[in-house]
Amino acid sequence: MADEKSVPPAEGEGSAPPPEGTKEQEGGQQPPAGEPKKEEGQNGVPESYADFKLPEGLTLDAALNTEFKGVAKALGLSQEKAQQVVDLYSKNLKAQAEGQAAEFQKLHEGWKAETLKALGADSEKQLAFAAKAREKFGNDEFTKFMDETKMGEHPEVVQFMVRVGKAISEDTLVEGKNGTEEKSHAERIYGAGKK
Repeated sequence: MADEKSVPPAEGEGSAPPPEGTKEQEGGQQPPAGEPKKEEGQNGVPESYADFKLPEGLTLDAALNTEFKGVAKALGLSQEKAQQVVDLYSKNLKAQAEGQAAEFQKLHEGWKAETLKALGADSEKQLAFAAKAREKFGNDEFTKFMDETKMGEHPEVVQFMVRVGKAISEDTLVEGKNGTEEKSHAERIYGAGKK
């Protein structure tokens, strides 16, 4: 069993504060010799926080940045500790975005499978009708929207487009009428009798 005297007390449990100017006191970083310390208030809290570093592709909303700096100052966080919070937030945000992208991809793949199943064996022919409707009535913005949102692969949207494509593709014979009432074959041969 370990001797209780050999275990150092946990921080805040009777341990003396680290001497000023040591690495422990300044968050693990000490300015190089001859370089002045950053303006820091009580307990290593900077008067104003420097810009936080974010992973490539992420930006911090200006209003959120300002609000966080105020919270960090109120909590007494050093620049380094505040950066750790920003790093944690960035990591979480990236994980959420990746999770949402994976869920959207899964949804999209499900739509594709449902669409092909609904269209049946001649799905290529059916999709040609949908493409005809899209070309006839859609503009570049519509096409861009359908591609970006993947709504162009949603089963209901595709089936609607197929119906529209078929409607504009069907040639129908319009039979003219001479304006007279249709007579039976017998009436045409023997004439209309008295009623």
